[in-house]
Amino acid sequence: MGIDTATQMQQVGKGAFVWDVPDHWQQGRGAWGGLIAGGIARAVEASESSPERCLRTLSLHLPGPLLVGEATLRVTALRIGSGLSTWTATVQDAAGDIRAHAVALSGRPRVPDLDDAARTWPTATAPRLPQWADVPPLPADVPGMPTFLSHLDVRPVEGGPLSSSHARCLGYVRFAEQAAWDTCQLVAVVDAWWPTVLTVLDTMRPLATVTYAAHVLVDPSTIPPGEPLTYEASMAGTHAGFTTETRRLWTPDGRLAVENHQSIVVIA
Repeated sequence: MGIDTATQMQQVGKGAFVWDVPDHWQQGRGAWGGLIAGGIARAVEASESSPERCLRTLSLHLPGPLLVGEATLRVTALRIGSGLSTWTATVQDAAGDIRAHAVALSGRPRVPDLDDAARTWPTATAPRLPQWADVPPLPADVPGMPTFLSHLDVRPVEGGPLSSSHARCLGYVRFAEQAAWDTCQLVAVVDAWWPTVLTVLDTMRPLATVTYAAHVLVDPSTIPPGEPLTYEASMAGTHAGFTTETRRLWTPDGRLAVENHQSIVVIA
């Protein structure tokens, strides 16, 4: 089952969706956070009536694990402006407990004439890595590997678990069944990697993402179908077991596709 099938849901009313959260997509007890982000992105896109308005930003809070089985996803419009739509979304399990809460922004294009010039402005640039084909994929039999990773093609270049003195990860990522890229896949796959704090720990510890904010900065249709994305992540700081890190996805031609900020807690 690919990510497109895993995030399919049935619309049962205005802004109301029933989602059969699939097995084999877990990270620990609950569904992988990237799957939840992708599912919410799909529901927001289905709720947006203007085809010009694409998902631009998704902010997600994950108060508890979403288990396999039926869930209800509700999308509500906070405001539909002249060029920007603001949405809230919740995911509830079968017992009615909220397992995810999100705010999403979808907007029409504003000044596309700046796109080419803007590529020379940012201080962040894509890291230089060996060719994707020369980097071996993460083995499927790594002890303790989360179930969801079986659906991804992850190729680490730097920053394996328990392997470094620097909280930094570099490599490539795509889905194992990768065809044309879309927004759902982008906001999901940026969550594919292990937290950077795990690279500097001296023993494996349970971790959980509690907040997630992704900014989509490309038209997914401009990414060549099937091509992997360059992945980089670094930890900015930590206090009392709560860490913050920035993750970035880069297109093969060096454009920043997604910037993602996460708060990750070291549970014990």
